[in-house]
Amino acid sequence: MEWVLMGLSLAGAIIGIFFGFKTYSDFSSVARLKKQHAGVHKLFFNKWYVDEIYEALIVRPVASFSNFLWKTFDVAFIDRVVLGFGRVSEWTGQTMRVIQTGSIQVYAVMFLIGLLVTLGYILHGLH
Repeated sequence: MEWVLMGLSLAGAIIGIFFGFKTYSDFSSVARLKKQHAGVHKLFFNKWYVDEIYEALIVRPVASFSNFLWKTFDVAFIDRVVLGFGRVSEWTGQTMRVIQTGSIQVYAVMFLIGLLVTLGYILHGLH
């Protein structure tokens, strides 16, 4: 069975090579065939319009959807979240600047307040 299929493939290849050689050895017949089968020639010349179909069915819809997501979701949500984190960070830095004076006495008082709050929480939690 395999030999039959291989023989058919070989016969098809030989017939195709013979037909191609016979057709393209005389350029006047090529021009005549091109004119006679203009629609088929245009289809082959434009590669079955695969690129145009791919552009229309895949590339343009994906690009349009990406553009929509960028203008709506990215600008409206993600940019606001990122800018919000930046504002929170800036506000925290401004607030900590008041506390972070470089004075050891202030740090000792803050440590003492934190210690008292922690002990109060622990002792209150035991009752």
